[in-house]
Amino acid sequence: MRTDHCQRAISPHTARSTSGKTASLKLRDNQQSQRFAAALLTLVLAAAALMLPTPSHAGNSKELTIAYIGWKKDPRYGKSHLRHRLPLQAGGRPIDGAMLGIKDARFALQQSGVTLKIEKKLLRQLDQLEPTIEAFRDSGVQHFILDLPADWVLLATQATAGQELLLYNVSSHDDALRTSQCAPQLLHTVPSYRMLSDATAQLLTARKWKKLLILQGVKPEDQGWVTAFHAAAKRFGMKVQDSRDFVVDNNPRNRGQNNIALLTGGDYDAVVVLEARGEFAALVPFNTLLPRPVLGSAGLTPSWWHWSWERHGAPQLQGRFRKLSGRDMTGQDWSTWVVVKALVQAIQRSETGDFNTLRSFLLDPSLEVDGFKGTRMNFRPWNGQLRQNILLSDGNWVIDRAPLQGFLHPTDNLDTLGASEREVDCQ
Repeated sequence: MRTDHCQRAISPHTARSTSGKTASLKLRDNQQSQRFAAALLTLVLAAAALMLPTPSHAGNSKELTIAYIGWKKDPRYGKSHLRHRLPLQAGGRPIDGAMLGIKDARFALQQSGVTLKIEKKLLRQLDQLEPTIEAFRDSGVQHFILDLPADWVLLATQATAGQELLLYNVSSHDDALRTSQCAPQLLHTVPSYRMLSDATAQLLTARKWKKLLILQGVKPEDQGWVTAFHAAAKRFGMKVQDSRDFVVDNNPRNRGQNNIALLTGGDYDAVVVLEARGEFAALVPFNTLLPRPVLGSAGLTPSWWHWSWERHGAPQLQGRFRKLSGRDMTGQDWSTWVVVKALVQAIQRSETGDFNTLRSFLLDPSLEVDGFKGTRMNFRPWNGQLRQNILLSDGNWVIDRAPLQGFLHPTDNLDTLGASEREVDCQ
C-alpha cells in the first residue's frame, strides 16, 4: 500500500512535468519553423529582386553595337605571313581582342543597363567601304573598329565627315593620319611609327649608343617608319653614321643591297633596321660585319603589347585571351581590346549608351583607361592618339618600357613618345 501511495503521490507531479516539457518542445519547434519560414521568404524575395532590373534603369536597357571592318585579302593576315610570327606582326584577326573586351565587360556594365555586341564585316575591295559604313550607320551603329591600311582609313574619315560616329584605328601606324590627315571622328589605339621610333631612340640614348647605322627598306610601306625614325633620331641627338637601302629579292644585280655583311661595314654603335614586314630584318641579328646590337624591326623591337609582359595584371589578361583565342595576344589584339575597355569606362562614368555623352567622356582629358601597362591612358586632344607605354622586347622578354626613366615632359611623360602638338597640323 505504501508503494501504491507513493506512486499515487508521485504520478501527478511526473505527469505535470512531462506535459510541460512536451509543450515547451512544441513551442520551440513552432518558433524554429517560423524562423525558417521567414529566412526562406527573405531568400526568395532577394532572388526575385536580383532578377528584376535596377529601379534607375528599369525598362531603359540599351544594346550598343560596335562594327569591326577589315579587308578580306589583307596580306597582314595571310597564312604564310602569320606562320613566320615576325615581330610587330599580328597573330590573327584582332577582332578576338574586342570579343574579350566585351566578355570582360558583362559584369561591369550590369548597373548601366547597356550591353555590348560586335558585328564583323570583311571587305573584298575598297569601293565597298563607304556603302558598308553607311549600311551600319543606318542600322544605328556609331562605333567602328577599322582594321585597315592607312589609305582605307583616310577614305573612311572622308566618307564620314560631319557624321555622329567614331572611328577607331587599330592597325595603321601611319603618322600622316595623326599629323596632316587626322579627323575629329578618328581615334587611334595603335601607336604611330613616330611613337615606336621615339621609344627605340630613348633606349639608344640611355645605353649611350649614339652612332647609328640605319638599314632601311625601299618599299612604299617602309617609308613611314623610315621618316619617323629619322625624326626621332634628330629629336634625341642621335648621330646617323650612314643610311643604307636594302632590297628584298633574289636578283643577282641587287647582291650589294641584300648582302648583310656588305651592308654593315663601317664604324657604329648599333644597327637600326626599318622594314614594315620585317622579313629581311629578321636575318640581320648576328650577321652584321661588326658585333653590334640590332634594333627596330628585328633584334630589340618596340611594341605596344607583348606576351612576356608580366606586370600590372598582364598575365591575367594574357590567360583570358589565350583561353578565348588559342594564341598569344599581340599589339593589334590589344588595340581592339582597349577600344572596348575605353568605351566601358565611359559607359560606367556616364551610366548611359548615348553617343554624344560617350564621345565627351572619351575625349575628356580626365579619362583614365587601365591598359595593364602601368599607366593610366587617355586620348590626345590634338590628334586622337591614345597615350600609352611602348614595350621594348628581344622577342622572349620585355627589356624595358618607354618612356624610360629620366625622359620627362612638362605635362605628361607619355607625350615624349610621338609627334608633339606643335608638330601636328590638325585642327
